[in-house]
Amino acid sequence: MYSILGMALGSIRSDENYVYVNGITLHDVQSVQGSTSLNRTSVNVAGIGHMASIHEGVLNGNFSMERIAVNEDPFTGDLHKVPFTGVWEYTDSSDVSKYFAAHSGYLSSYSFNASVGQIPTISTEITAYGNMIGGSVGTGDITRDDDGLEDNFIYPKQIELSYTDGDTNRVQSFNLSFSIPRVTRDRLGALKSIPDTFVAYPIQASLSIDLEVDEYSATDIETLICQDTQDISLTMQTCGGTNIRNFTFESGILNSQNLSASVGGLNTLTLEYVKYINDINDISGILS
Repeated sequence: MYSILGMALGSIRSDENYVYVNGITLHDVQSVQGSTSLNRTSVNVAGIGHMASIHEGVLNGNFSMERIAVNEDPFTGDLHKVPFTGVWEYTDSSDVSKYFAAHSGYLSSYSFNASVGQIPTISTEITAYGNMIGGSVGTGDITRDDDGLEDNFIYPKQIELSYTDGDTNRVQSFNLSFSIPRVTRDRLGALKSIPDTFVAYPIQASLSIDLEVDEYSATDIETLICQDTQDISLTMQTCGGTNIRNFTFESGILNSQNLSASVGGLNTLTLEYVKYINDINDISGILS
Protein backbone atom coordinates (compact mmCIF):
# COMPACT_ATOMS: atom_id res chain seq x y z
CA MET A 1 0.00 0.00 0.00
CA TYR A 2 1.31 3.45 -0.85
CA SER A 3 0.22 7.08 -0.68
CA ILE A 4 0.64 9.80 -3.32
CA LEU A 5 0.65 13.54 -2.75
CA GLY A 6 -2.07 14.67 -5.17
CA MET A 7 -3.95 12.52 -7.65
CA ALA A 8 -4.25 14.91 -10.60
CA LEU A 9 -2.40 14.21 -13.84
CA GLY A 10 1.07 15.75 -13.72
CA SER A 11 1.15 16.11 -9.95
CA ILE A 12 4.38 15.64 -8.02
CA ARG A 13 4.54 12.51 -5.88
CA SER A 14 6.11 12.39 -2.45
CA ASP A 15 8.85 10.02 -3.68
CA GLU A 16 10.00 12.72 -6.13
CA ASN A 17 11.05 15.06 -3.33
CA TYR A 18 14.54 15.15 -1.83
CA VAL A 19 15.96 17.15 1.06
CA TYR A 20 19.63 17.98 1.63
CA VAL A 21 21.38 19.71 4.54
CA ASN A 22 24.88 20.91 3.70
CA GLY A 23 24.89 18.44 0.82
CA ILE A 24 23.89 15.45 2.96
CA THR A 25 20.78 13.62 1.78
CA LEU A 26 18.17 13.13 4.51
CA HIS A 27 16.25 9.86 4.00
CA ASP A 28 14.00 10.27 7.06
CA VAL A 29 11.93 13.30 6.00
CA GLN A 30 8.15 12.99 6.42
CA SER A 31 7.08 16.50 5.39
CA VAL A 32 8.75 19.69 4.17
CA GLN A 33 7.58 23.25 3.66
CA GLY A 34 9.23 26.38 2.24
CA SER A 35 8.09 29.99 2.24
CA THR A 36 9.39 33.48 1.51
CA SER A 37 8.20 36.92 2.57
CA LEU A 38 9.17 40.55 2.05
CA ASN A 39 7.93 43.37 4.25
CA ARG A 40 6.46 46.33 2.39
CA THR A 41 5.28 49.76 3.55
CA SER A 42 2.59 51.71 1.71
CA VAL A 43 3.51 55.30 0.79
CA ASN A 44 0.48 57.58 0.99
CA VAL A 45 0.39 61.15 -0.31
CA ALA A 46 -2.07 63.86 0.71
CA GLY A 47 -4.73 64.40 -1.91
CA ILE A 48 -3.90 61.19 -3.77
CA GLY A 49 -3.68 58.35 -1.31
CA HIS A 50 -1.55 55.31 -2.11
CA MET A 51 1.39 56.10 -4.41
CA ALA A 52 3.77 53.18 -4.04
CA SER A 53 4.97 50.39 -1.79
CA ILE A 54 8.53 50.30 -0.49
CA HIS A 55 10.50 47.24 0.61
CA GLU A 56 11.49 47.19 4.25
CA GLY A 57 14.47 45.01 5.06
CA VAL A 58 15.68 41.95 3.19
CA LEU A 59 13.86 38.89 1.91
CA ASN A 60 13.05 36.38 4.66
CA GLY A 61 12.73 32.68 3.95
CA ASN A 62 11.66 29.71 6.06
CA PHE A 63 12.41 26.07 5.41
CA SER A 64 10.82 23.59 7.81
CA MET A 65 10.66 19.81 7.93
CA GLU A 66 9.50 16.93 10.07
CA ARG A 67 11.62 13.79 10.19
CA ILE A 68 11.65 10.34 11.71
CA ALA A 69 14.44 10.23 14.29
CA VAL A 70 17.49 8.18 13.39
CA ASN A 71 20.60 7.57 15.42
CA GLU A 72 22.50 10.21 13.42
CA ASP A 73 21.19 13.77 13.29
CA PRO A 74 23.06 16.53 11.40
CA PHE A 75 21.71 19.14 13.82
CA THR A 76 23.45 17.64 16.85
CA GLY A 77 26.80 18.92 15.60
CA ASP A 78 27.59 22.59 14.99
CA LEU A 79 24.68 23.42 12.67
CA HIS A 80 22.82 25.31 15.39
CA LYS A 81 25.78 27.73 15.63
CA VAL A 82 26.78 28.40 12.02
CA PRO A 83 24.97 29.18 8.75
CA PHE A 84 24.36 26.22 6.44
CA THR A 85 22.49 25.29 3.26
CA GLY A 86 19.15 23.49 3.19
CA VAL A 87 17.80 22.34 -0.19
CA TRP A 88 14.43 20.90 -1.14
CA GLU A 89 14.58 19.36 -4.61
CA TYR A 90 11.63 17.97 -6.56
CA THR A 91 11.01 16.75 -10.10
CA ASP A 92 8.10 18.16 -12.11
CA SER A 93 5.97 16.39 -14.72
CA SER A 94 8.56 17.20 -17.42
CA ASP A 95 11.31 15.45 -15.43
CA VAL A 96 12.95 18.81 -14.75
CA SER A 97 14.49 19.13 -11.31
CA LYS A 98 13.40 22.22 -9.38
CA TYR A 99 14.59 23.38 -6.00
CA PHE A 100 13.81 25.62 -3.07
CA ALA A 101 16.99 26.47 -1.21
CA ALA A 102 18.03 28.37 1.90
CA HIS A 103 21.66 29.39 1.45
CA SER A 104 23.33 30.67 4.60
CA GLY A 105 20.31 29.57 6.62
CA TYR A 106 20.20 29.39 10.39
CA LEU A 107 18.53 26.84 12.65
CA SER A 108 15.68 28.76 14.28
CA SER A 109 13.82 25.97 16.12
CA TYR A 110 14.27 22.32 17.04
CA SER A 111 11.83 19.89 18.66
CA PHE A 112 12.27 16.22 19.57
CA ASN A 113 9.15 14.18 20.42
CA ALA A 114 9.35 10.64 21.80
CA SER A 115 6.98 8.18 23.44
CA VAL A 116 7.24 4.52 24.39
CA GLY A 117 6.26 2.23 21.52
CA GLN A 118 6.40 4.97 18.88
CA ILE A 119 9.10 6.08 16.45
CA PRO A 120 10.26 9.52 17.65
CA THR A 121 10.01 12.55 15.36
CA ILE A 122 12.13 15.67 14.95
CA SER A 123 10.80 19.03 13.76
CA THR A 124 13.25 21.67 12.59
CA GLU A 125 12.93 25.12 11.07
CA ILE A 126 15.58 26.99 9.11
CA THR A 127 15.45 30.75 8.59
CA ALA A 128 17.38 32.49 5.84
CA TYR A 129 17.82 36.23 5.36
CA GLY A 130 18.32 37.69 1.89
CA ASN A 131 19.40 34.42 0.27
CA MET A 132 16.34 32.22 -0.33
CA ILE A 133 16.19 31.02 -3.92
CA GLY A 134 14.24 28.66 -6.15
CA GLY A 135 14.14 27.54 -9.75
CA SER A 136 15.53 24.83 -11.98
CA VAL A 137 18.56 22.88 -10.87
CA GLY A 138 21.73 23.75 -12.76
CA THR A 139 25.26 22.38 -12.65
CA GLY A 140 26.90 23.32 -9.38
CA ASP A 141 23.69 24.58 -7.74
CA ILE A 142 23.40 21.63 -5.35
CA THR A 143 26.12 19.61 -3.71
CA ARG A 144 24.87 16.11 -2.97
CA ASP A 145 25.95 13.20 -0.83
CA ASP A 146 23.34 10.63 -1.84
CA ASP A 147 24.66 8.06 0.62
CA GLY A 148 23.32 10.30 3.38
CA LEU A 149 23.51 9.63 7.09
CA GLU A 150 23.31 6.20 8.65
CA ASP A 151 19.62 5.30 8.93
CA ASN A 152 19.08 3.28 12.10
CA PHE A 153 15.59 4.27 13.19
CA ILE A 154 15.05 4.90 16.87
CA TYR A 155 12.30 2.73 18.34
CA PRO A 156 12.51 3.02 22.12
CA LYS A 157 11.54 0.13 24.34
CA GLN A 158 11.59 2.47 27.27
CA ILE A 159 12.63 5.96 28.28
CA GLU A 160 14.63 6.41 31.46
CA LEU A 161 14.64 9.65 33.41
CA SER A 162 17.44 10.64 35.76
CA TYR A 163 17.27 13.83 37.79
CA THR A 164 19.05 15.45 40.71
CA ASP A 165 17.14 13.51 43.39
CA GLY A 166 16.61 10.12 41.73
CA ASP A 167 15.48 8.29 38.61
CA THR A 168 12.50 6.46 37.10
CA ASN A 169 11.71 4.26 34.10
CA ARG A 170 7.99 5.12 34.08
CA VAL A 171 8.27 7.96 31.57
CA GLN A 172 5.67 7.58 28.84
CA SER A 173 6.68 10.47 26.58
CA PHE A 174 8.64 13.69 26.44
CA ASN A 175 9.14 16.72 24.24
CA LEU A 176 12.36 18.72 24.15
CA SER A 177 12.37 21.96 22.20
CA PHE A 178 14.17 25.26 21.85
CA SER A 179 14.01 28.31 19.60
CA ILE A 180 16.95 30.51 18.68
CA PRO A 181 15.73 34.10 18.18
CA ARG A 182 17.88 36.14 15.85
CA VAL A 183 18.02 39.77 14.81
CA THR A 184 19.53 41.20 11.64
CA ARG A 185 21.47 44.38 10.99
CA ASP A 186 20.55 45.66 7.53
CA ARG A 187 22.70 48.04 5.53
CA LEU A 188 21.80 50.79 3.06
CA GLY A 189 22.21 49.68 -0.54
CA ALA A 190 22.31 45.99 0.42
CA LEU A 191 18.73 44.86 -0.21
CA LYS A 192 19.70 41.51 -1.73
CA SER A 193 22.79 40.80 0.35
CA ILE A 194 22.91 38.66 3.49
CA PRO A 195 22.68 40.93 6.57
CA ASP A 196 24.71 40.55 9.73
CA THR A 197 22.82 38.14 11.99
CA PHE A 198 23.01 37.95 15.77
CA VAL A 199 21.45 35.70 18.41
CA ALA A 200 18.96 37.57 20.62
CA TYR A 201 19.73 36.08 24.03
CA PRO A 202 18.55 34.43 26.12
CA ILE A 203 17.61 31.23 24.29
CA GLN A 204 14.73 29.43 26.00
CA ALA A 205 14.64 25.64 26.06
CA SER A 206 11.61 23.67 27.24
CA LEU A 207 11.18 20.09 28.40
CA SER A 208 7.79 18.42 28.91
CA ILE A 209 7.66 14.97 30.53
CA ASP A 210 4.65 12.64 30.91
CA LEU A 211 5.02 9.78 33.37
CA GLU A 212 2.99 7.29 35.39
CA VAL A 213 2.97 7.85 39.14
CA ASP A 214 1.90 5.89 42.20
CA GLU A 215 2.97 8.42 44.80
CA TYR A 216 3.22 12.14 44.22
CA SER A 217 2.53 15.28 46.22
CA ALA A 218 1.89 18.49 44.32
CA THR A 219 4.46 21.21 44.93
CA ASP A 220 3.06 24.30 46.62
CA ILE A 221 3.40 27.73 45.04
CA GLU A 222 6.07 28.93 47.45
CA THR A 223 8.23 25.92 46.65
CA LEU A 224 7.89 26.64 42.93
CA ILE A 225 9.06 30.21 43.49
CA CYS A 226 12.03 29.26 45.66
CA GLN A 227 12.87 25.88 44.11
CA ASP A 228 16.31 24.50 43.36
CA THR A 229 17.13 23.74 39.75
CA GLN A 230 17.16 20.15 38.48
CA ASP A 231 19.69 18.39 36.26
CA ILE A 232 17.64 16.05 34.06
CA SER A 233 18.87 13.29 31.77
CA LEU A 234 16.64 11.32 29.37
CA THR A 235 17.83 8.10 27.76
CA MET A 236 16.05 6.04 25.10
CA GLN A 237 16.80 2.34 24.81
CA THR A 238 16.37 -0.33 22.16
CA CYS A 239 14.48 -3.57 22.74
CA GLY A 240 17.81 -5.10 23.78
CA GLY A 241 18.40 -2.39 26.39
CA THR A 242 21.10 -0.52 24.46
CA ASN A 243 21.14 3.26 24.81
CA ILE A 244 20.42 4.91 21.47
CA ARG A 245 19.91 8.61 22.25
CA ASN A 246 20.54 10.82 25.26
CA PHE A 247 19.40 14.32 26.18
CA THR A 248 20.75 16.39 29.06
CA PHE A 249 18.76 19.29 30.52
CA GLU A 250 20.90 20.96 33.17
CA SER A 251 19.64 23.58 35.62
CA GLY A 252 16.01 23.07 34.60
CA ILE A 253 13.34 25.06 36.44
CA LEU A 254 9.98 23.39 37.12
CA ASN A 255 7.50 25.78 35.50
CA SER A 256 4.25 23.80 35.83
CA GLN A 257 2.85 20.44 36.95
CA ASN A 258 -0.37 18.63 36.10
CA LEU A 259 -1.57 15.52 37.95
CA SER A 260 -4.56 13.65 36.51
CA ALA A 261 -6.52 10.41 37.03
CA SER A 262 -9.41 8.64 35.34
CA VAL A 263 -11.51 5.51 35.93
CA GLY A 264 -9.75 2.47 34.49
CA GLY A 265 -6.51 4.35 33.99
CA LEU A 266 -3.34 5.12 35.89
CA ASN A 267 -2.44 8.38 37.55
CA THR A 268 -0.34 10.46 35.19
CA LEU A 269 1.85 13.47 35.76
CA THR A 270 3.03 16.11 33.31
CA LEU A 271 6.03 18.20 34.30
CA GLU A 272 7.09 21.30 32.36
CA TYR A 273 10.66 22.55 32.75
CA VAL A 274 12.38 25.57 31.25
CA LYS A 275 15.93 26.83 31.15
CA TYR A 276 17.57 29.94 29.75
CA ILE A 277 20.79 29.86 27.77
CA ASN A 278 23.19 32.79 27.36
CA ASP A 279 25.71 31.02 25.10
CA ILE A 280 24.66 29.18 21.93
CA ASN A 281 27.53 26.74 22.46
CA ASP A 282 25.68 25.36 25.49
CA ILE A 283 22.98 23.88 23.22
CA SER A 284 25.50 21.17 22.29
CA GLY A 285 25.20 19.90 25.86
CA ILE A 286 21.45 19.35 25.45
CA LEU A 287 21.74 17.45 22.14
CA SER A 288 24.27 14.91 23.36
